[in-house]
Amino acid sequence: MVLLFITVNIPIFYLRETPIAAIFEIRKTYLLLIHIGCRDYMPALLYVQTSGIDTPERLYSPFILAQTAKAMGIDAIIYFLGMGITVVKKGNAEKIKMGQFPGLKEVMDQAVKAGVKLMVCEQSCQLISLAKGDFVPEAEIVGAATLNDLVLEADGTMWF
Repeated sequence: MVLLFITVNIPIFYLRETPIAAIFEIRKTYLLLIHIGCRDYMPALLYVQTSGIDTPERLYSPFILAQTAKAMGIDAIIYFLGMGITVVKKGNAEKIKMGQFPGLKEVMDQAVKAGVKLMVCEQSCQLISLAKGDFVPEAEIVGAATLNDLVLEADGTMWF
């Protein structure tokens, strides 16, 4: 990825008369122009799942949002941390169904099919005594430093 830093000089009188929202819009426009100039740039969103199967109402959002991001041309990763790793333990997603939504396993499978990557924190596995083989095959076991790297590289993060 190519990083460009641009300083934009906006006259003070313009800033005084411009609502804050417009100033942020100006900044976003310049950032967009920078990204357009980088042909290999793909925006990325990181979803961190810390809630486990004991809170099923918090489990759908990362999968739905990540799948939507992929449809928008945005790279999406769901990182499972703490009790969140129970979501991708074999057999657990099949037990979760809320309201009129399909079961969580179906939603998870659709997200993976769309290209969403699933990552599980290895230290969290040790914390709650789950072995690497206890997870769905699509989930990659990664070290804690991976989360720090992903946060630094992502254009945005959301925690559930």
